[in-house]
Amino acid sequence: MIRYITSKPADYHNGFEGYLYNADSFLSLKDSSIQSFYAVDDSTHEIVAQIHFEINNIYQEAKEAVSLPRSPFGSVEFADRLTAHEGYHFLCHVVDSLKKQQVSYIEIRHYAAAYDLKKTEILINLLAKAGFRQEAAVQNHHVPVDQASLASKMHPWEIRKLKKCQSASFVFKEETLSALGKVYEFIHQCRQQQQRQLSLNYTQLAQQAHTFPSCYHLFAVYDQQQVIAAAITVRVGQRILYTFYYAGAEAYGRYSPTVMLLNGIYQFCQNNDITMMDLGTSPSESVGQFKAQMGGKVSDKFTFKLAL
Repeated sequence: MIRYITSKPADYHNGFEGYLYNADSFLSLKDSSIQSFYAVDDSTHEIVAQIHFEINNIYQEAKEAVSLPRSPFGSVEFADRLTAHEGYHFLCHVVDSLKKQQVSYIEIRHYAAAYDLKKTEILINLLAKAGFRQEAAVQNHHVPVDQASLASKMHPWEIRKLKKCQSASFVFKEETLSALGKVYEFIHQCRQQQQRQLSLNYTQLAQQAHTFPSCYHLFAVYDQQQVIAAAITVRVGQRILYTFYYAGAEAYGRYSPTVMLLNGIYQFCQNNDITMMDLGTSPSESVGQFKAQMGGKVSDKFTFKLAL
């Protein structure tokens, strides 16, 4: 018998491998209230499904519930054993509960389909049955990590750039969290030159990184003592490393040190049993092309919406 609750019992365990952004301990860092929904099996003390929302006022008394607005994704996580019937009734329970809270609009931001193709397909069908409409998908690039080198997956043009960086004696390095300020400021300055903003300020990022030090990994490429490319990555799941922020110095554009940076991160994945390097979505066609030439494969990030 599946039961629906809004507070996770302390002695219950997840019946699925969850992602960092949906972990209760991560959500507790947010400065807004979170509305959670759980489907539990009391006979096994197991969480078989969960979803979390931020609920905000749109105007006057109208509210929207979004999963999750200030994270790369939210969405439903569920156990393999959950049946389609149980999953559908869980979603109906969530919708009915939000409706009673005067929520007039629900949005669910799903992770990249490549994270779990089977569960994504199941969820698409369940959400459609529950009345959600699927918005236009956004392309997300990821590199499958195996025993082959990243160079074997790259376009010849990017291989030439990697060799150029190696010939210039640039050095790839994994940084400790003590370098977070330096790495963040470098990436921030690079983004400013591109007239792009970072989604988190330093205080917000530092809080996350120092709360989950085993999940946040920093990398940089140096020309002697000077940082010329850097990345802040997040191990969002046991087998997935998300390249959250990364950038290369414009002054070194002829070398494209980001190629060496990603090559080094790929090797880190190989050495740490990580099977997917998530390169994320792209702000422009040229960035997407670069990720494809680095060996990136495309999968969709879906957003689902329901007006109540």
